Amino acid sequence: MDAAPASVQSEWTAGYFKIKQLDLDLNNLMASTLMAANTVKMRYPEDSVDSNGFKGTTKTFEKYNIFMFSAQPLWELFREISTFWQSTRTSNKIHYLQAWINLYEEGAESIGWHHHWPEHMQAWHGYFCLDVDVSKTTYALQPKYYKQSRDVADQYKGVLDHNDEYELVDVVGRNNMLVMGLSSNDLHRNIPWKIKNRPRITIAFDIVPGEFIDNRAWENHWIPLL
Repeated sequence: MDAAPASVQSEWTAGYFKIKQLDLDLNNLMASTLMAANTVKMRYPEDSVDSNGFKGTTKTFEKYNIFMFSAQPLWELFREISTFWQSTRTSNKIHYLQAWINLYEEGAESIGWHHHWPEHMQAWHGYFCLDVDVSKTTYALQPKYYKQSRDVADQYKGVLDHNDEYELVDVVGRNNMLVMGLSSNDLHRNIPWKIKNRPRITIAFDIVPGEFIDNRAWENHWIPLL
């Protein structure tokens, strides 16, 4: 596991970001994640196989939920996400979770700027770093979240990099790190992955109030967070 630097706490909240350094068994979690990725690839070959190999596990995110695969390491990660979110939630509404695998091969086209849910839904988005090799995810934040996050930068050197010219924040990923934040019309993207012998692997998730989920379109997909 890549340990957090001594100057960085294992859990903290700064404006938009809620970040926690976990201590999961990454070898077992990797095996379970790749098992799930293989299953998705075989079940949806027309959507999952392209020039970038497993890239389709992101493309097919609506067709599976990784936490519905029966594997102890995946359940342990689900429990960590649920517990951390419950400690930071801002609404008493019943929320549900969807989660998928991102495998980003060297030379693959980077996922460009994109957003997940509008602010009025009070939804959340996040990801767990399974094998990221200190890569970065860049967020373009609304001013209120950017200012709050920027103001604590000196306390958390090595986790957040800031560019004061724009309202951009780089989250420096470390293996076994859990990142989440309110889905508030933010945009985010990954930097290009340069490592040839293995992919960048994250497990991403959305947490959405039940009132915004259409069960006719999302049958047996969302998991309730209790």
